[in-house]
Amino acid sequence: MLEKGKVLKLDVLDINNKVIFSTDRFEPGKTLFGNVDDALLILFGEDMPELNKGTPVKIISHIINGDRIMRTGRITISTHKQMNICVGKKCEKLEERRKFFKVAVKVPARILLSTRGEEITEYPDGINVVVRDINIGGVFIETEHEFEKGTELLLEMRLDGEEICSPCEILRVQHGSGGLEGYGCSFLKISTQQEQIIARYIFKMQLEHRKKLIGRIGEEQDHED
Repeated sequence: MLEKGKVLKLDVLDINNKVIFSTDRFEPGKTLFGNVDDALLILFGEDMPELNKGTPVKIISHIINGDRIMRTGRITISTHKQMNICVGKKCEKLEERRKFFKVAVKVPARILLSTRGEEITEYPDGINVVVRDINIGGVFIETEHEFEKGTELLLEMRLDGEEICSPCEILRVQHGSGGLEGYGCSFLKISTQQEQIIARYIFKMQLEHRKKLIGRIGEEQDHED
């Protein structure tokens, strides 16, 4: 059974492995008695392709930890807003991709405290920093404040209105021609809820970046024409 909290999105493919539709809105089917039916998957969306009943498809689940799981199934109901798929029990874990997808961002954040060995320093007003890239494993923060490699920080930020306050460790100190640029940090003891918030945010940013890229390509083609 698919656990909604652990799945970022689902891809529906035809028998030639061409993506027909992708969505992050789905529900497991239920029996007449209200029990969850592992063999039925209900997908929701807008302007979904309408497929014939019985059409064979493949379903790829993109899991929050980076895994991709493929199942096969057949269409039972297909409209422009809903697609029901009878899913087979067998599943296949696809070739592993990079698990920690990184996206470039510009997110204001604050460092609330730092720990180095036995020394703990609190910052009542916080040290303002900027998160320049993020993945499920960590962040790169931009600041002129000096810390040593190995220092642990308590970082606070908001992603799409949801607050994250997580400890992280400085793994890399980055300098440029102008001096200190920032720190590459790894999250420590991040909760499942926080991981889900970050994963959803990364997925959203990837979609936005993709739309912008497609838009630029379209504009360039129009100019060439």
